[in-house]
Amino acid sequence: MMKPLYIGIVTACIVIIFGLVMKDLQLAMNITSWIGIILLVVAMLLSGVFVSGDRMRPNQAAETTERRKERNKTTFNALLMAIPNFATAIALYVFLP
Repeated sequence: MMKPLYIGIVTACIVIIFGLVMKDLQLAMNITSWIGIILLVVAMLLSGVFVSGDRMRPNQAAETTERRKERNKTTFNALLMAIPNFATAIALYVFLP
């Protein structure tokens, strides 16, 4: 369960190290922001948030319980990976001069 969170933390750390090597933390902030946004959009697409209730109801009725659990788990994992990236982007935004 914590593996996606650790992946997100490692990704954010790699981007920060890349930003430090390039001497451009603004770039690191932009990269972590975009990674977080992409993961958030993936989670939203998988959860079905962009679909109306009329379309969601037949989709949920047709899918199996195992598939629903897998989809919800993937959505949750994408959100867990996005959290450290958003936190890093916010911290860099607040603390950069």
